Amino acid sequence: MDYSLFKLMSPLLILFTIMVAFYTYLLIKVPQKYMFKWIGIPLLLIGSYFSYTAYEQSLGFAVPIVPDGQFIYIAHRVISKGEVELWIIEADGKSRVYLIPRSALLEQNLDKARERASKGIVQLGRLKGRRSSNGEWEWDDSDFGDIPMEQMLPK
Repeated sequence: MDYSLFKLMSPLLILFTIMVAFYTYLLIKVPQKYMFKWIGIPLLLIGSYFSYTAYEQSLGFAVPIVPDGQFIYIAHRVISKGEVELWIIEADGKSRVYLIPRSALLEQNLDKARERASKGIVQLGRLKGRRSSNGEWEWDDSDFGDIPMEQMLPK
């Protein structure tokens, strides 16, 4: 299925267009009700702003922090020279997307994890990074590996 932003927002846009058309009709038909107009127009503008921001937040976004503890690797993608989106399942079972600083070592580890995961082998990961003296991130203590069978299939 192809989900574009327009297809996702079209129900909201249709509803908002109907609301604006109805309110415009009321503004034209209700003569000399200035209080109705003074209250209604700002409420319509404020309502449209909050409905847009609430809808945008419901779509989700990557969290710009480094995940704590162990997680199950699902996927990643390099966004720019300095950032990587990492999709994981945390220890509590929730799926999240993180935006983390990129480094060559991290990208190499993530590519290996992607290759193993594409073969159907569940990858367990842990990230520990620090900022070096030149300001770049180093992921020396980060590791990815196959999930132990005892952890995958507990007795």
